[in-house]
Amino acid sequence: IQFQIQKDSNNLNGTIPTELLGFAQLNMLTLGFGLHGTLPSELGDMSALTYLQLFGHSITGTIPSTWNRLYFQVINLYDNLLTGTIPADLFKEKSQIQYIVMTQNQFTGPLPEITNQSAILFLSFDMNLFTGTIPQVYFQQDSLFLLGLSDNLLTGSISNQIRDLRGLSSFYGSLNSFNGTIVEDLSPLRDLQEYLVADNDLTGTIPSSIASLALLTNLSLAGNHLIGTLPTELGTMTNLINFNVSNNELTGSLPTLYVQMTSLLELDVSRTKLVGGLEESFCALQVLSTTIAADCLGYPTARINCSCCSSCCDDEVCE
Repeated sequence: IQFQIQKDSNNLNGTIPTELLGFAQLNMLTLGFGLHGTLPSELGDMSALTYLQLFGHSITGTIPSTWNRLYFQVINLYDNLLTGTIPADLFKEKSQIQYIVMTQNQFTGPLPEITNQSAILFLSFDMNLFTGTIPQVYFQQDSLFLLGLSDNLLTGSISNQIRDLRGLSSFYGSLNSFNGTIVEDLSPLRDLQEYLVADNDLTGTIPSSIASLALLTNLSLAGNHLIGTLPTELGTMTNLINFNVSNNELTGSLPTLYVQMTSLLELDVSRTKLVGGLEESFCALQVLSTTIAADCLGYPTARINCSCCSSCCDDEVCE
């Protein structure tokens, strides 16, 4: 039995209908937008339920401990007002789960444990209040293609074991307090398309090995404590669309080879210590399709010359 209402045009209101809780054979439940109240503990008695989506509501409270009895394949609680910690055994020792989406709630405590070598494809905990470090078991998921951890209160380093996630397409780690250096060699992640680690406490230099990520389209390293120069090798990344290294301690100049980034739409090198390269590369093009932000508004002299910038910045403002 399946039950689905998922369009915001339905104007749902009230709480989760208690009548649904009597369907012992219900295996799929999707309710999108408009409900409030709390998550019913009775849902834990619906042993056939494997696919649950309750997204875009104003549901409050915690996840009932009775839900530990369920063997989800998909659980999506995106965009609610849920609080508390994730029950310890909700996902552990349940190898059939494929999609976990807890994004945009107010969950606290550590990230939940999951089963080693499960079938999980999609793990999204963005925009919560999770603390602690990334569980090691997250780096032992052969099938994982998305790992979303951005906008939490996470600490520790991003383990070199991330290289074991050979099918990973997207890693979202921005807006945390991750420290340490950028993983030196990400080349095993041949399917990686997005690597976002902005606004953390990362140190060290930008590894030139990032250039080996041929499918990478979105790279954001902004708002860290990175030093050194921009690796010339990155100029070979012809699929890169967005490249942001702003708010770092980078020095030197922009490599002229970067003009070969033929797909680049957005380049942000503002609030760094870069001192040249834009005039010789991007500004020399007859047709420029890249939006560029750089430190060309500084007083009394600009840090970098750029006649083609879309936004000129100093320490406080971009215009």
